Amino acid sequence: MKHKLKKCFCISTMVWLSLIFMIPAVTADTPGFTIRAVIPENQIGDDQGYYNLMMKNGNSQEIATVLTNTTNKPITIEVSFARATTNGNGLAIYDASSEKKDTSLIYDIDDYVKLPEKEVTLEPYSQSTIKAVVSMPKEDLKGVLAGGFTFKEKIADDTTSTKTGVSLKNEFRYIVALVMQQNTSPISPEVKLHSVYADQVNARNIVAAQLQNIAPTYIKDMAITANIQGITDKKISYAYTSDDMKMAPNSNFTFNIPLSTDKEIAKQQIKPLKPGKYQLIMTVYGQKNETGPHQKPGLSGNQPTNYTDKWQFKQEFVISKAIATKLNKTSIAIQPKKTTNWLLILLLSILICLFLLVMYLLYINLRNKKRERET
Repeated sequence: MKHKLKKCFCISTMVWLSLIFMIPAVTADTPGFTIRAVIPENQIGDDQGYYNLMMKNGNSQEIATVLTNTTNKPITIEVSFARATTNGNGLAIYDASSEKKDTSLIYDIDDYVKLPEKEVTLEPYSQSTIKAVVSMPKEDLKGVLAGGFTFKEKIADDTTSTKTGVSLKNEFRYIVALVMQQNTSPISPEVKLHSVYADQVNARNIVAAQLQNIAPTYIKDMAITANIQGITDKKISYAYTSDDMKMAPNSNFTFNIPLSTDKEIAKQQIKPLKPGKYQLIMTVYGQKNETGPHQKPGLSGNQPTNYTDKWQFKQEFVISKAIATKLNKTSIAIQPKKTTNWLLILLLSILICLFLLVMYLLYINLRNKKRERET
């Protein structure tokens, strides 16, 4: 079975484009505040709404963000900072420093950003300036340090009751990215493929591939094509492609390769995951470039796309019988195998025979009584 899928497995709709981001968690109103990044003189390039700073070894400086309360009541804004990571959808995010640091990370930007204030209260229609102190490592730094400031309104009552009894939480966040570097010398990204294994996401069977960017630079416009070929059973084949991703510097994520589509599930065409040996053949592209040396074929008659970077991987993996059985039992895509209930058939047969026997005995009894009356 061979599946060519567009990117449909992703739930998250966050798109990180190195701009000021607003992420509404549950939108029922409009945000009660606005922000503006005060761009310093050592900004690289034009004001794009985020900090992109050129700094010398060991230097420190203040950067400021102006907060404005646009409501007629006091509000409290919570401020935090986090290094850039890559989420499960292959997107660079800036609010997950609680995640384990990538093994390739030498300088953690969290150690070089200080926020004196974690909260600020704004009176109605007032402004306030939040300042942070950012520092550059004393050592020579190749590539970039990347992270982001998060600004969100502190809600005293986390939930709002509704007539239906459902509770809603209104939360708006602005995120301003921070990129720091000592020079603009280009750094080539480097991708590594680690473990490959069968797993399940949202009750659907997938093959997970652990990818890592070990370089201190973003991988932009990342696209991946993946093919899984059965070795034990050569008839088994899966294919998946995903585009428009972006990996943060020195980060990793799990690339999920779905083994079913909604259309196939609706038609009950999904076969159970079979144990055995498989091979993953994966190609990763990075940085779209019209004159790039690497060409990714277009799908469904579309034109091919050229990229600057390309990585190719081949890796064998094994799905054990125990794992296949476990995943198939909990997968919504796998229809339960219909089996014959012989015990039920036997019981019904006995009941039918008993019923026929009783009816026959009643018939004999009535016939005998009739003959007796006639005689």
